[in-house]
Amino acid sequence: MRISKFLKTTTVKLLLFIYKNEKVRYKDLSNIVNSRGSLSNSLKYLISDGLVIRKVDADKIPIESYYFLSEKGKKIAFHLEAIIDLLEVF
Repeated sequence: MRISKFLKTTTVKLLLFIYKNEKVRYKDLSNIVNSRGSLSNSLKYLISDGLVIRKVDADKIPIESYYFLSEKGKKIAFHLEAIIDLLEVF
């Protein structure tokens, strides 16, 4: 897979979107991904890899859940952005 194609995958898009916005809701993420199934699967992978954390706020009605990056996720997103910046130079 070409690096430019990899950087356009749903998982990378989600990781970078969360990185730029710090704390997001599922609805926010659904605006950048066409398929709910693809969104759910990508989030599941990011969470299981320890890059994204899901926090549920049960004190609110209705219950709200948020997604944000772990420290590991922030480091990876930072480097992905640097790679994108480098590729845009060429």
